[in-house]
Amino acid sequence: MCLEVCPVDAPYRQEETGAMLIDYEKCLGCRMCMAGCPFGAIVWDDRDHKVKKCDLCDGDPKCVRYCEPKAVDYVRFSQAVLAKKRAIGERYSEFLKKFAE
Repeated sequence: MCLEVCPVDAPYRQEETGAMLIDYEKCLGCRMCMAGCPFGAIVWDDRDHKVKKCDLCDGDPKCVRYCEPKAVDYVRFSQAVLAKKRAIGERYSEFLKKFAE
């Protein structure tokens, strides 16, 4: 959804990891991607005055490595995972549309 609402195409998918990233050179700071993200994965940083999104540390997320109770895990990108995320995002988007009516 963030891809569809961004007026300057700043969000993009990194081929190697499958992570959704933001091209900060293009980003206007309009926050439309925040509104469009069905996962709430994009946040506003008041200090830097721009949106922030986890970049998965280029495929080696530090949070996974250092999480002592192993509460988080990193699963490599696959088409199956992408299909599931899209389905969840579409259902959530439909829910929001009905809620807004």
